[in-house]
Amino acid sequence: MRTLLHAHEGIDVVEADAADVVVIDGPDDGPEGIAVVRLVAADQPGPLPVPGGPGGAVLSRDVSEEALVAAIHAAAAGLMVTDPDLQAAEVPRLAGDLELTPREMEVLRLLAEGLPNKGIAYALGISDHTAKFHVGQILSKLDAGSRTEAVTVAIRRGLLPL
Repeated sequence: MRTLLHAHEGIDVVEADAADVVVIDGPDDGPEGIAVVRLVAADQPGPLPVPGGPGGAVLSRDVSEEALVAAIHAAAAGLMVTDPDLQAAEVPRLAGDLELTPREMEVLRLLAEGLPNKGIAYALGISDHTAKFHVGQILSKLDAGSRTEAVTVAIRRGLLPL
C-alpha cells in the first residue's frame, strides 16, 4: 500500500498520529478524529461499518487504484464515500439515523443525474405528481432547500457514491 500511495501527488504515507486520513483493512477502529478509509470484503455480511471521524469511506478490497486515491482525497475533504459495488441495500446505513425508502433512493440517484420530475417519472414508470412528492420528501428528509443541495448533502452523508 505504501508504494501505491507514494506514487500519487498529494498523498504522503505518514504515521497514523500525524495523518489526516488512515486506510484500514478490516473491522478495526481508526484513531479518534481522523477520517478512515475502510477496506472490506465485497460479500461482508451484515451492515457496513460506519466511517468515523470528519469524513471517511467504505470500499471493497477490490477497489481500483484510482477509486482508492479519489476516496482518500474525498475523506480528507470531509466527505463520506461508499463503494457502489458493495451491498447496495446496506449503503443507507452510512447515513446514520436518516431513513430514505428504497424508492426515494432511486429518485435521489435520478436527481443526481440531473433529471427533472417528468424525467424521473418516466424512468420509474410513475406519475409526475408521484415523482414530485418523492422529491419533496427527499428535500425534507435531507433538510435541503433545492435539488442540488439535496444531492450535495446526500454525497456528504455517503448516500450517493462519488
